[in-house]
Amino acid sequence: MGSNPIGPTNLPPSVMWTTYILYSPSLDRHYVGQTSDLGSRLRHHASGSTEFTAQTTDWLLVFAEELPDQVHAMRLEQQIKRAKSRASTTRQTYIGLTDDMRGPAQEPQRRRQLPYRK
Repeated sequence: MGSNPIGPTNLPPSVMWTTYILYSPSLDRHYVGQTSDLGSRLRHHASGSTEFTAQTTDWLLVFAEELPDQVHAMRLEQQIKRAKSRASTTRQTYIGLTDDMRGPAQEPQRRRQLPYRK
């Protein structure tokens, strides 16, 4: 469902994959991942089940790009992770990275704060 350091899974080719970026204002940090089910993955992060995102509850979804398969999603995730400086995590960087994938990225509809976990 989420990032897979080993390699692509064997899901049917019709399953779209999403590369996403979360941002925490309190930590001033970004989290980059990819998944075949963004809603489920965001709930997983909000529940505190992911060590890095369990540090705080103010994660915002600031970028999400749907891609045709996990290979493309993993490539975009790795490209974003290689961009090391905070200055590179701007909208212009996302557009440049996704242009090579399938055209310009779509603007996120809105920033979405993940629900607080109990």
